[in-house]
Amino acid sequence: MVNVKEVPAEALISEIVNEFKSRNVEIPEWTMFLKDGKGKEKSWTQPDWYYTRLASILRKIYIKGNIGISRMSQEYGSRQDRGTKDTILYRAAGSL
Repeated sequence: MVNVKEVPAEALISEIVNEFKSRNVEIPEWTMFLKDGKGKEKSWTQPDWYYTRLASILRKIYIKGNIGISRMSQEYGSRQDRGTKDTILYRAAGSL
């Protein structure tokens, strides 16, 4: 029996994404206008980013157990380029 922790994350997430696509999981229409958070300049460019994020969240919940929105926004956060100032880590959007 294979454990989730033993499988490479990319392989598992791609399989879950394929399963979401085969089951026709509906993506909300408003997701095309979203950014991941304050640290991002543009919205997503990949057409199936929503499936990938869902699969990644499912994997994290399975591995870490009870995890809240605050912790998830920290893990999916990014650094923002502020020119000559130091970069700051911004949390990801919690409403996704």
